[in-house]
Amino acid sequence: LGWSTVSIPLLTARPAQCFRCWALGHTRNACRASTDRGGLCYRCGRGGYIARECENTPNCAVCRDAGREAN
Repeated sequence: LGWSTVSIPLLTARPAQCFRCWALGHTRNACRASTDRGGLCYRCGRGGYIARECENTPNCAVCRDAGREAN
């Protein structure tokens, strides 16, 4: 086997996401939102379990609360 030259494209950095309100651009320590989504499922927006166990239809809690299409 010989040597090879390979180019690897770099991924753009994701913006910080708050785990309390799920908004982008800040983290939990700097969160000023009154909405606490910390215990909700990322997949369907309901509480009581984790996304790995969720079989509900996808429903974005952030979009739903903003009045946008949530699926």
